[in-house]
Amino acid sequence: MRYDPFTRGPHPVGVRTLYTTDPARDGRPLATEVWYPATSVYAGHDLADATRDRYQQLPVFAPVPQDAVREATALAATFPLALFSHGFGSHRRQSTFLCTHLASRGFVVAAVDHPGTTMLDVLQTTIAARAGETAPDGDTVLRAAITDRPRDLTFVLGELERGAFGAGGPHLDTSRVGACGHSFSGWTALMVSGHDP
Repeated sequence: MRYDPFTRGPHPVGVRTLYTTDPARDGRPLATEVWYPATSVYAGHDLADATRDRYQQLPVFAPVPQDAVREATALAATFPLALFSHGFGSHRRQSTFLCTHLASRGFVVAAVDHPGTTMLDVLQTTIAARAGETAPDGDTVLRAAITDRPRDLTFVLGELERGAFGAGGPHLDTSRVGACGHSFSGWTALMVSGHDP
């Protein structure tokens, strides 16, 4: 069967948000969005405007829809995992078009907010600088991100392997794990792949 990247897969998509903290890094908060194949009960609900999920990129923005059903029941099967990393100055839901597409094709996709480099972090820094406050040194922020971002993905992978998704979550085939990302996160995906075989 020929793969058409523009055609959605056979599974409806569910989505859930997980909140974890990394105790090894002073409780670094790692909000993670997880998309997964849902049961057939949700067929079409993930695409219908009345039933698909909405989220806010920033508290002042209008909610944005995504092609997934919030807290949908996961399909009882085992799936490979794709870790997604957002670009510098973005957020974990920046590429819902890709993440929901992969989930419809039989992947569990986990995307983490990288603290210090999210859209909200960059906006707050910009506002503070324009208000005359001292902005963080860009080189320091970049060096921290280079260290932290791959570790964020590795930590979230470990949490998912230990069952952070909870009862009723999708089953993961942890022998099949990949990483992908956009912009700075393309680099992050390469680094985590090199550090965590």
